[in-house]
Order: sequence, then C-alpha cells, then structure tokens
Amino acid sequence: MNKVSIIIPVFNYGFVLENTLGNLLIQTHENWEAIIVDDGSTDNSREIVAEFIAKDRRFRYFYQENKGVSSARNLGINQATGDFYQFLDGDDLLSPAKLEVQLQHFESNPQLDISYTDSFYFFHDNPTVLQPDREMEGLEWMLKLQGRGYETVWSLIDRNIAVISSPLLKASLLQSGIRFRDGGAFLEDWEFWLKLAFAGFSFHYLKHEDAFTSIRLHNRSVSNKHFKSMEEEVLTLRTKIDGFIMKSHFNPEERQKLVAFNRDLFRGNFKRLIYHVGLLEFEKLKRLKEHLSTAEFLKYYAKSINHHRKELFKSLIKRFG
Repeated sequence: MNKVSIIIPVFNYGFVLENTLGNLLIQTHENWEAIIVDDGSTDNSREIVAEFIAKDRRFRYFYQENKGVSSARNLGINQATGDFYQFLDGDDLLSPAKLEVQLQHFESNPQLDISYTDSFYFFHDNPTVLQPDREMEGLEWMLKLQGRGYETVWSLIDRNIAVISSPLLKASLLQSGIRFRDGGAFLEDWEFWLKLAFAGFSFHYLKHEDAFTSIRLHNRSVSNKHFKSMEEEVLTLRTKIDGFIMKSHFNPEERQKLVAFNRDLFRGNFKRLIYHVGLLEFEKLKRLKEHLSTAEFLKYYAKSINHHRKELFKSLIKRFG
C-alpha cells in the first residue's frame, strides 16, 4: 500500500493545530506519516504535537528557527519517506477520503504525476459554510488541467491553478531537486507548480465530491497579505518566469509566444499596482521603476496620475453633489 507523507509547516498555529492534526486521524487511507515542521513557534504548538505523537507514531515533529514556510516545507520534503507528498498548512483540513480517492486516481492513470482536487474556503468561526473562493462569493477560479507541456505551462503562466493542499504528487518528481524558493512566504506555491510544469510533469484535475481540501480564513492567514505587497511579488515572479521560459525545452517560436503572453500579463499587473500606489510613495515607486525602462515607467506613472485625478473628482462629486 502506498505511503503518503503529509508535510505540515506550522508557525504559532496552536489555536487550530489540534483540529488540523485530529482531522488526519479520520483519513480513510491509513498508510501516512504527518511531518510537522515547527518554524520557530513561540506558542504551545510543540506540546500539542507531542500529545499526538504519544498516541500515534505516524506523527513526526521537527523544529527549526524561523525561516519561513518555504524552508519548512523543504525540510519536510527532505525528511519524508512516503511514495507521495501531500502539503497541508497548519490551519487547513483534508476531506476524509481525499488521499484514498487521489491514490485511486493514480492507479487508474499510471502516467499521471500530479493529481489536484477542488478546494473550499471557510471562516474560522463558521466551518460549515464552504465556498470555492476566498471572497466567499461562490465563484469558481481553479483551472481544470489535463496534461503536460506547452498548454499546461501556458495555463500556469496565466495564473496559479490550486492552493497548496489541493495536489497530491509522486515523491519521485522531486528527485530532480525541485524545491520551494527559500524565504518565500507568498506565491511560493505558484512558483513551485511552475517549476514542475516546466520540468514536463503532468497535472490532472480530479473532480470528486469526496476529495477536496478546506482552507481556513482568519486574520492571521498568509493569504490575507496586503494587495500592494501581493501585486509587487507577482511582478517579481513574472520576471522570473521569463527566465524559466528561455531555459525551457520549447522551440524558439513557442518560447517567443510564452514570453509575449507573460509580458502582457506583467503589464496588466503593473498597471493595477501603480494605480494603488500613492503618487508620493517614492520608495515603492522606486522599486517599481526597476521592473521597467524609464520611458515605460513614466508612461504608467502618467496614467496613474490621471487615474488618481479621476478618482478624486468622483469622490468630490459624490460628496458635494
């Protein structure tokens, strides 16, 4: 029976960790190990994990000085002994049959590398209400990929396809040395899936009512990061994607199309970001300038001035009639 390594980074999540770890005990697939990597917690996370280890040796605990979630996941990968890897943040949950159903998916599709499922969000104080989007508006956002190569890479350049706990992947995929970007605390999952896609591995979306992951929304979630910081990191990632493309195995025409597509998306991200940056936020503007030539930057800055002027005019009309 295949063994699954569930890799769980935690940082001061003692207030939900018992729920997360207890949830694993009801998995219908029982051959798993839970590798909890404590990323320098100062709360009672260690004590909670110790209670689970005392009752069930499938739980394993590792501690590191605070280095970030990517470093914690990489440590978990290096300690894992399973045939498959399941990533799980310390505040999230897996449906009881998720591992079993996805392992069956692999058995039915021997060429499959990565199986990913639906994900649902819920508020910490209201766990029974699930929605497919973080805004809790019932909007579907996940791409349903079925394959590998050019089309898969194109889709992943467009946007991330899944939350970190959605996929189950073969452990053998990471023998090539692919890892999470050290120091990354946001978009690190998207970059990780991109690396796997550029390496030629296949992604298959699995639609099954019994296989999904649940993402907890609370005020300490990494996903609550400020819009401007998020968009700035998207620009950095898109610059890195250009490098991925140029080093890829695709032919020159395909690489050219991928670069053009990525740069179009980059310009859209840049425009949204600069519209949200204050006209006098010089330090942030200076960082943004590094992404473009002087001429391009001044063009977008001029558009931003016009945007702010229109917004000010609208607010004055609304206020004074």
